[in-house]
Amino acid sequence: MGLTLTILVGVAVLVYFESNEQRKNLTKVSAEFRQVITAQLGMRMAGGLRWSRINAIETAYQDLVADDSYEVGAIAVFDNAGKIVATHQSDKNVDIDLSNAAFLDRGATGQQAIVEIDGDHMIVASPVYVAEKRLGLVVVAYGMGGLNDLIFDSFMVDAGIGIAVLAASIVILLLMVQALVGRPLDQMTRAMAALAGGDLDADVPGTRRNDEIGEMASAVQIFKDNAIEKMRLEEDQAAAAQRAEEEKRQTMNEMADRFERTVKEVVDGVGTAATEMQATSQQMSATAEETSRQSANVATASDQATANVQTVAATAEELSASISEIGRQVMQSAKIAQNAVEETEATNETVKGLADAAAKIGEVVDLINDIAGQTNLLALNAT
Repeated sequence: MGLTLTILVGVAVLVYFESNEQRKNLTKVSAEFRQVITAQLGMRMAGGLRWSRINAIETAYQDLVADDSYEVGAIAVFDNAGKIVATHQSDKNVDIDLSNAAFLDRGATGQQAIVEIDGDHMIVASPVYVAEKRLGLVVVAYGMGGLNDLIFDSFMVDAGIGIAVLAASIVILLLMVQALVGRPLDQMTRAMAALAGGDLDADVPGTRRNDEIGEMASAVQIFKDNAIEKMRLEEDQAAAAQRAEEEKRQTMNEMADRFERTVKEVVDGVGTAATEMQATSQQMSATAEETSRQSANVATASDQATANVQTVAATAEELSASISEIGRQVMQSAKIAQNAVEETEATNETVKGLADAAAKIGEVVDLINDIAGQTNLLALNAT
């Protein structure tokens, strides 16, 4: 938009200066032409002015006045004394005053015609000579309508040319913008759309340019590089996560295997200990039964001995001391037997406790087997 406005202003300035130059040139040409016409008019009326023949003077300018293309508005003929000899005033230019003293003074002192622009009129004053003798001054006021029309036509031509140049410049500018900006932007838009769609192999155009398009292309290239780096990091993270998952699965399997082996060893150890404890308890139970049996025999023997001692005591007093000793020993044996019975009962309680412990150990073994089964199930789910 700024460039278009600059071109428009440039063309307008160019048209203005060209039109102004054309106006000056046309005005100059018109002035020179009218000087020639006025000088020729002075030559035709020289005889009438010399002999003061007004009719001859008026006849001299009739053809000029009759031709509208000359746009004669007024004519005034002066003698050397500055007195008006003859005048002509057009009905269309009644406001023209050719009796300007200063103008007459400038015209009287020179030998060349002078030209002045007075509003809508070009006034030409040309001296009249006969054989290098100055007879007077003829002043003609020409209209500027035709000249202005010509200047306007020239301006319109220049304006048309300027508009054509402007239009051509705009078209060329648009084509250049399309070639230098539009097409690269379109290509960059397609590249960004491809990158946004995941096509990281798409080329980014214009990265070598040194203008704003190049800066945009460099930014898009950075976006592409970042996207590629992000994808690489995501792939590395996915691979690392997969490796970590595999290592975790392998570790879980190894832990499950170790736990299973450990549980199996514990179960085997507990089973062996339970078997050994069962054998020991059976052995202790047999020992207790043997002790109980022997205690019963001792008790029976003690009762029998007591009966025998009582029988013998009645018949042999001399054996009383022996009997007393035997009685003491029998009492001691009974005490020992009683202690054996108590120990046997304690042994039975111990065996019963061992049996209960063996049962609890069996429950622990079952619980460990259940835990091992659940661990195997967790390991299978982890894989």
